[in-house]
Amino acid sequence: MAFAHVVGGFAAGAAVAAGVAIWQQRRAARLRARACDGAAPAERTAARARAASGAPADGGAADGGATGAPSTTTAAWRAACAQLREVLAAPPRAWTLGPCRIPAIEIVDDLLELDVDADGFARCELRMRGYEIAAVRAARRARRAPEAEGNDAERESGLDGVRVDLGGRVLLPRFVDAHAHLSKAHLRPRCATPSGSINDALRCEPLEQARWAAELEESYADPTPSFFERRFDFSLRCALAHGSRALRTHLDGVQHCAAHPRLRERVYAVFDAARTRWLRRGLELQGVANLFLPHYAAEMGCSAADAAAHVRRAAASDGVVLGAYVPMLDPADARMDAAAAERWFDALFAAARAQPRAAPCAAAAAAAAADAAADGADGADGADGADGADGADGADGADGADGAARTAEAAVRAPSARELDVDVHIDEHNGGPIGTLALPALCAALERARASGYLGHVVLGHCTALALGLPGAGAADDAARRALIGRIADLGARVTVVINPTTNLSLQDRQGTAPPIGSAVPPAADGPRTPRWRGIAPVQELRAAGVRVCAASDNVRDWWYPYGDFDCLDGCALAVRLAHLDTASALPASLWPAAPVDTAQPRASCSAPLDAQLAAASLQGPAAWLALVCRWPAEAMGLQPLSLGSGQPANGALASVRAVAGGADGGAPSCAGQLRAGSRLSCVAFDARSMSELFARPHSDRAVVVDGELVSTELPDYAQLDDGVESPTELPWAELARTTVARGGTAVAPVAPPVYT
Repeated sequence: MAFAHVVGGFAAGAAVAAGVAIWQQRRAARLRARACDGAAPAERTAARARAASGAPADGGAADGGATGAPSTTTAAWRAACAQLREVLAAPPRAWTLGPCRIPAIEIVDDLLELDVDADGFARCELRMRGYEIAAVRAARRARRAPEAEGNDAERESGLDGVRVDLGGRVLLPRFVDAHAHLSKAHLRPRCATPSGSINDALRCEPLEQARWAAELEESYADPTPSFFERRFDFSLRCALAHGSRALRTHLDGVQHCAAHPRLRERVYAVFDAARTRWLRRGLELQGVANLFLPHYAAEMGCSAADAAAHVRRAAASDGVVLGAYVPMLDPADARMDAAAAERWFDALFAAARAQPRAAPCAAAAAAAAADAAADGADGADGADGADGADGADGADGADGADGAARTAEAAVRAPSARELDVDVHIDEHNGGPIGTLALPALCAALERARASGYLGHVVLGHCTALALGLPGAGAADDAARRALIGRIADLGARVTVVINPTTNLSLQDRQGTAPPIGSAVPPAADGPRTPRWRGIAPVQELRAAGVRVCAASDNVRDWWYPYGDFDCLDGCALAVRLAHLDTASALPASLWPAAPVDTAQPRASCSAPLDAQLAAASLQGPAAWLALVCRWPAEAMGLQPLSLGSGQPANGALASVRAVAGGADGGAPSCAGQLRAGSRLSCVAFDARSMSELFARPHSDRAVVVDGELVSTELPDYAQLDDGVESPTELPWAELARTTVARGGTAVAPVAPPVYT
């Protein structure tokens, strides 16, 4: 009997193995056929024939990989990139880019015309005229015969001529990085902290700033760029290669320092030059002029004159907003309680309201001139105006061009009517009772500022402690935190929370850091300790309440965080994983469908309320969270909303969906290009067809298009920075142990350095 069981077992095993082999063969055939669909049009017929015969697509082994040859999908991606490069080198008058997958949240105006998959990607094609986007169309409609379109103008323009086939791959607007620190990026090799904690990072900061001052002074009269400048450019080269179109850096070093009085001007000089230089390359750089928050109220060691000088200098540089490091509050100390914090925030918003922006940059003026010229060409003067705009004999068109020049000149001369925006580091600590949070004081002060007419964008960086409900806090504390989130939402669309998942995952709850900011705990005292929480703000609760949220790079290869490369895709992927966003809605709870919506029913039969429900259902997929590094930070930084739609007025029933998806009051136009009708092509394309594929690999082979040009994605060599980091920063621990350091005014107890064996 035992023998029979053994024989039977072998027979069953053989049957299973045979079945698995058959399944694998069929699956390989399906994959080859699917890969054919992603191939360039010229390759598709031959690829289908090879797939049907079971032959290898790339001439390699049929099992895929026996010869080490790249997969069919990778080959198809290379072919698509090569074709895109060829077309962009000399673009035809009309061509098509697609089919591709674009997050539906980026094209809210046209949601009812597009097919949206379960991930929340709309399958689209971009109709191109030269370097410009003529329209965004559903891929299924674009493949119809021209007669089915019923549009003689499109047929005559030949839009269905040349096609760059992306095989349904992901196409995104270029990224926006809303929170970075270029001043100290890539300095980790010369200044590494022993414990990686906030305590040690605080001790490194003033020592490194002394070195920045020395480096900038030495190179001031030297035409050779300083190491400080070279690190700025190195970081921006990385950001551009990864696909960013804008980046906001906190300008560490611009706060008044008696020990280094010229450091502020040197840092501003580097920033101003870098902003001008990189705008020409298609990357907009913004800056944040940080100051310890109580200093705006002339408290804790800062005079009113120094605070006023800080504000004036920030306003004098194009692209700079006011910033603050906000201390952790102590309800038991009248100098550090909520009343004091409200006083400080009142002073900050008063300074922002009283000081208008600097004049727009030259690129913005050029954009204004182009817009005004277009208005003149399309104005009431009709054909004569159009002829004039085209360079014919129409005098009215010339008048329109003159008007455009006057508009641009006025834009440069006159400061913007809007006040300075504000960007703060707030509640970035390891928790405590809700009375230690500064966010309630900010809300109270901002409510007063709004009532008095302040309309600037306000960005709240980090907010990590908002996520904590400490043991023993109880239901009352949790209810208070939820009420605070609702209060932030009530402040409106010009308030944004920026999370920094990479840095805060590394810093928060790290051994060596304890509340309030932390007395260092040597490992020998407590032994190993795994962190208990993830160091990320309550993203799901904030979005459910309607608060705009972004994800940013923050620190890169410095004493706060030893890794990173200014790749927004990496930060977004980490945020989705940490906060479990893949199964969470990116829409406010007020727009969640009350019941499942049939998105397949004919659009013509939909009522206006159902239109809104269909749109909301289309935005429920995880692809909507890509707005963390695309649409939402663009609005937070005052850039034009990243709309991929036609730009035409949307259905009125969709207004609320459109507003919360992107924000109803985006700021001034950006100097960078955007994916929308009438703009030059600027995008990032990936060899991925779903969120799973997008976040599964690093995508070093991504394609980055900047204003119609396919740019190099080759990253700079770290060896270029070796000469500046070979000399380590000396950390005098014996002296530091006898002093206290502070971040935002919160003292850290002096301790001896940790000892490692």
